[in-house]
Amino acid sequence: MRWSKTMLTLGMIASCATLSACKKEKIDGASIHTARTKPAAEKGTTSQKQNDDANKTGGTSSTSDTSNLNVAQRCYQDLCAANTELSLPKLLADAEKSSDALKKYYDENLAPRVLETVNARVQQSNATLSFISGKEAEFDKVEIADDQARLIKAIYVMVHPDAGETQKTIIGLLANEAFIKAASLRQVRGASAYFTSIYAEKSLTEATKLEISKILELEEKVNKAAKGRILNMKTGTLQRFLNGEVIEMDELEGLADNSFALRVIDAVMDEKSNIPQQINLGLEEMKQIYGKANLQDQLKDLESEKAQMLGLCEKEMTKAMNLYPQESEVTAFKATTEQVRKQVLSLLSAQDPTYSVVQKAVVYSPMTNDKAVKFWAQSLKDMAADSKDAVNDLKNLDTAGTFTLATILSMTSTKKPTNCFHLVDLNISDATHTIDTGIKASWLSVKKPSYGVAILAHEFGHLVSKFSQSYYSQKSCLAGKQGNTKFMEEDFADVIAGKVLANMQNSVNGKSNYGCMFASLEEAPSLQAGTTASDVHSSGLFRALQLAQLSKTAIPESCKQAVQEQTPKALDKCE
Repeated sequence: MRWSKTMLTLGMIASCATLSACKKEKIDGASIHTARTKPAAEKGTTSQKQNDDANKTGGTSSTSDTSNLNVAQRCYQDLCAANTELSLPKLLADAEKSSDALKKYYDENLAPRVLETVNARVQQSNATLSFISGKEAEFDKVEIADDQARLIKAIYVMVHPDAGETQKTIIGLLANEAFIKAASLRQVRGASAYFTSIYAEKSLTEATKLEISKILELEEKVNKAAKGRILNMKTGTLQRFLNGEVIEMDELEGLADNSFALRVIDAVMDEKSNIPQQINLGLEEMKQIYGKANLQDQLKDLESEKAQMLGLCEKEMTKAMNLYPQESEVTAFKATTEQVRKQVLSLLSAQDPTYSVVQKAVVYSPMTNDKAVKFWAQSLKDMAADSKDAVNDLKNLDTAGTFTLATILSMTSTKKPTNCFHLVDLNISDATHTIDTGIKASWLSVKKPSYGVAILAHEFGHLVSKFSQSYYSQKSCLAGKQGNTKFMEEDFADVIAGKVLANMQNSVNGKSNYGCMFASLEEAPSLQAGTTASDVHSSGLFRALQLAQLSKTAIPESCKQAVQEQTPKALDKCE
């Protein structure tokens, strides 16, 4: 796509946290539940103190002085010391290291593609700047069409820091739109729920195909409004789907991002609504946006940041190639999946309606190492070609179209590269879709099956929660532990995981406690969870304690003390 990665992804999607549509909320019905959903890189903001503790407890019991630790920190250290793969930040850091063989592979297979794409983007930026400079003298007297003004307003209201109050008004006006509700649903249930929510009664494949047609339709509307082709969405994932290829589940996230952004633009641009009138942004203010942004400085720095961009891609792709599973590991995990399924079934009566659901549930594997490399190579090729086409399209822009593009870029461009074109995804994205009764396993579960066993059991637990009517008392008990029902769904799934762990203690794959791993990602260990609306999981330490209790692991005295001080009912039994 032309500037869409800049305009849509970096600008709008990054700022959608300010929109109520992007906020997590608990919604009944079909759902995707996750063991943990935030990106690993985002969660890896632990303090140096926490990282030090994690490293100390990375495989052996620590003998260091614990007098300066609070009771929760001592509990974390004592409970989690035996988890040999404890620290996810450390796992990610180690994955940045490249062997000679991997370095050679990257240099031969990916580095040329990355270089070609970066060079093409630099050339696109330089050509765009040169073209804008040639028209800039005419901007003072420029007149833009109504649809161009509405397009600029639509993007302004999504990304500009001064548009906060207007955003609230706009979201209020759009609250009943199906795509807004679908975007809210997506935050707790994943991208697939976004598509199936918009197109009720359609399968995921059918819904995705319909939405791709909508994306292409909206792309043309944007380009028509701009009076020139500033978007070209028909590349990469979208093009592969149109060609009949299968899209990996991870790729749906980017597709949903672009769909949501284009739908918001379209809704705000709708001349039949009164939304554009709510946005107090005249032509003179638009000219000021362009003048203040100093677009020349923002985009020309891409040349100087070229080495950094190349380094980012090598770092991110090396990390992913070290962490994404091999096909043999996926095959092995499929066998593990059946072991876990068998254990979950052993917890159910054959007459329970959940029994057949668990029997038939499909577990989807993550993108393998080989598939990821092919996907990256093709995407880089597409982006390089697209950048070259974008340069040719500049000549079709008149002064008004050039001003429109320049103003949009002024609002959405970022000065420094922060990722490798959004190609690498290291989200911990295990999830359950309770409409399709499908479960998605992440790279972590497959690559580290010692955790994957319990995480997979947790996801099966969401199916049990959805379809079984035999666990009301246990759920009530779990709510009593926390004093509310906010964490009950995830805590119940942890109960199923804990029971499976208890039954698989003799298996090498059944001994790790994923609660300890999640606790290693938090600023400070605590039995108390956060207080934001998006917190649907208990704290990592609380979950670690529950799994330890259910799997019959001895509870350290420090943890018993932490329970008394922070959550007195945490060790109540709810089996």
